[in-house]
Amino acid sequence: MVAILPYTANFPRTDNGSIVRAQVYQQYAELIESLYTAEARAEAGLQIDLAETQSHLLRLCWDNLGISISSVDADLFSEGINSQKATHLRRLILQHFRFDPCHSPSQNMVFEMGTISQLAQYICALQSGGIISTAEDTVSLMNDLIEKYSLFRKHLTCPETPRRTKSVLLTGATGSVGAHVLFELLNDDSVSTVYCLTRKSSPLKAVRRSLFERGLLLSPEQTSKVVGLNGSLERPDFRLDPVGRIFRHMQDSVSLIIHTAWPVNFNLPLTHFEPHIRGLYHPIGFSLSVRRLKPAVMLFCSSASSALGASSATIHEEPLDLDSAVMGYGQSKLVGEKMISLARMLVVPSGKLASVMLELAESCFAPDRDVGPNRASEPSGVARVDDSIYHVYNSRVFSWPELLATLRRNGFQFQTVTFEEWIQLLRESEARGEEKINPAVKLIHYYEMIFGVVSPIRQNGTRVFVTDKAERDSVTLRNGCLSIVEDEVLDCYARNWYMRWTNL
Repeated sequence: MVAILPYTANFPRTDNGSIVRAQVYQQYAELIESLYTAEARAEAGLQIDLAETQSHLLRLCWDNLGISISSVDADLFSEGINSQKATHLRRLILQHFRFDPCHSPSQNMVFEMGTISQLAQYICALQSGGIISTAEDTVSLMNDLIEKYSLFRKHLTCPETPRRTKSVLLTGATGSVGAHVLFELLNDDSVSTVYCLTRKSSPLKAVRRSLFERGLLLSPEQTSKVVGLNGSLERPDFRLDPVGRIFRHMQDSVSLIIHTAWPVNFNLPLTHFEPHIRGLYHPIGFSLSVRRLKPAVMLFCSSASSALGASSATIHEEPLDLDSAVMGYGQSKLVGEKMISLARMLVVPSGKLASVMLELAESCFAPDRDVGPNRASEPSGVARVDDSIYHVYNSRVFSWPELLATLRRNGFQFQTVTFEEWIQLLRESEARGEEKINPAVKLIHYYEMIFGVVSPIRQNGTRVFVTDKAERDSVTLRNGCLSIVEDEVLDCYARNWYMRWTNL
């Protein structure tokens, strides 16, 4: 689409003559919107039956996205629809189908529906003025998943020879948190071996590359502690080797499991996280199968998002209600917390400080701490208090204006707008099909849900995570927390971001 402007038209420019795109979008927002509205009106207008709607959606996927969907009931994301293509498909639906302004499709409809069949039903229901549920009863589904993945075998105590060192099973070592946890483990003289389980075809090479890319440099002696394993958490034996030799050796040696592997996607519904919930269930089972006096201690990295929907702004280090999470990612993490709680293990929400995690793990090895996953050992009729939840969280917070000031101080140039203005700019960017150059448009639904007018944060206030127990058991949290602004930690991030941004 092209709009011809008079040669006298003015454009906001920087000192070096470059056009300030965001201001241009704002200045000509009405013109841009009118172009897209005119195109949508020219193409829109379809209101057909369910079968024809399904057929048309299949054609849109093939003709415009280049994806052949195998059936109307096939999972769209397994078929190749990612966040970018989901945004594109929603835009195509708005262009091709007629909707009453009072019944416009939800921003996240492709993710929420998940199949062509469900998507077609949703479109037809909206066009007829009906209402269709965009999700199952989430709390009921969470309960079902907890029940499905919380049946654990009792640990059988085995005599063992006292060891001065310990072996660790680590998942997610190629991710950001996992790489820093691995770095701390390899610098710990009490750790003799770290088994890094990954889906990479060359696991050891992938793990070493992850450390190097993050500037986490180690000696050859330290890296020799790493055992890279190609496997799958969806299998009880991790699919390590046909005869199970490695698995049996791990059962004889592992005393600590740190589970950091989890996909971060704020658009997908809870149902899409079930493989990863199952990927937590099997490490729990492994911890119970070790041939040691006690089960292996397990650290599970949850997320602050599991508490964003809580009715109280103050989040204590104790179990949350299931309606405290507001999106699939946070809901899946909360399901994981409940599984761990039922297994009587250690739950670690939002593990940003790797050294803290290891200190908390050490507290679990103490003789007076009983955090082993053995529900059968509970005395009959005695209510158990779950003391296994820690908030690994820096209590020294900073404000949004402080972040903006830091960005400006380090070279970033931008205009400050209200949240509502920013969301509107994102919507206009989405309408122009700019999800490739402006990835934030893929998260419009998430931003509105978390920070919009009806969001839990606006209604109940910013979440404050209590860290009393974590600080009690971690000297790093107790004495080593930095002030993000005053100690110039934020400046380090900003300089790094600016260098990456200007070198694109």
